[in-house]
Order: sequence, then structure tokens, then C-alpha cells
Amino acid sequence: MCGAVGGLCVCAQAEVTKRRETEIAKLQRELDETQAQNDVQLATYRKKQQEAVNQLTEQIDKMHAAKQRSQLSVHWLTVT
Repeated sequence: MCGAVGGLCVCAQAEVTKRRETEIAKLQRELDETQAQNDVQLATYRKKQQEAVNQLTEQIDKMHAAKQRSQLSVHWLTVT
């Protein structure tokens, strides 16, 4: 039972609208899944970056301590 409105079949228009809404819902789900995957990947990268920063900070601290020991040794060698 289709009625003509402005030359278009109302049933056909309703079917096209339904298909578009279904496609939009599918694309929204895919977008949400992709966003979730990106969030996980970003968290992984941030964790790796923080671990690298921590390692570099530790290395810098060790080098500062070695430098201080070295300067102290030089000081005592020049004093004596």
C-alpha cells in the first residue's frame, strides 16, 4: 500500500531511510570500536614512554652521582 507524495513512493522512501539508519548505526559501532582500540594503543604508548623517561632519569641520576664522586676525588687529590 504505497501512496504517492510529490511523485515519490512513500514506502520506497521509508525503506531508503531505514537502510540509511542501519548503515549509520553500523558505522557508529565501527567508529566506537576503532576509538576503543586507539585508546588502548595510546595507553600502551604512554606507558612505554613513561618507562623510557624513568630509565633515562635513573641514568641521569647515576651520572650525577658519579660526577659528584669524581669531583670529590679530584678535590681530595688536589688538597693533599
